[in-house]
Amino acid sequence: MKEQEILENNKLIAEFMGVEIVERNGEPAVFMRKDALHAAYFEHTRYNCYHESWSELMPVVEKIEARGYEVLIGTKGCWIMDGRFCMYKESDTKLSAVYQAVISFIKQVTTP
Repeated sequence: MKEQEILENNKLIAEFMGVEIVERNGEPAVFMRKDALHAAYFEHTRYNCYHESWSELMPVVEKIEARGYEVLIGTKGCWIMDGRFCMYKESDTKLSAVYQAVISFIKQVTTP
């Protein structure tokens, strides 16, 4: 995957997770809501590592599961499904398969 494609996909995931992305000095700066009751934000500088970090990707999986979907992770494949929807992605690593499945899920389910 090319660097620009990774950045675009990570931005898509960040937006799905409720991260606000703004530009600062021409570079993307990412801010996340501190909590739902306050308008306070804190900077989160690692938004662009969903493709390489389980600790960043797993909260995305948990959010998908909280929406009522089942996420099954295999050795080199990932399924996301519910009673009407089933999607499978396979890749050379487990992390990559989950990342690809999350990207496809967000594009298919959240696009009007």
